[in-house]
Amino acid sequence: MNGKAEGESVVNLIIAYNFKEAEEKISGLAEQVKKLPKVEGDAFIKEFSTELETAVEIGMQEEVIRVLTRALFR
Repeated sequence: MNGKAEGESVVNLIIAYNFKEAEEKISGLAEQVKKLPKVEGDAFIKEFSTELETAVEIGMQEEVIRVLTRALFR
């Protein structure tokens, strides 16, 4: 699993206002990351979150929070 690539993919979905697909992707990734060894999972999360910061930097904070919150409570 590549945190950078997956993060970029989710950011692109958020930028395109495709929130439902972004939520589903994050939920699916979360399930996969839970199965990884801790070191690999932590590395994935770090890369993934760095990419999400890109969306925040371009002013999409509310959208990122909404997508993450909805994915968390699925």
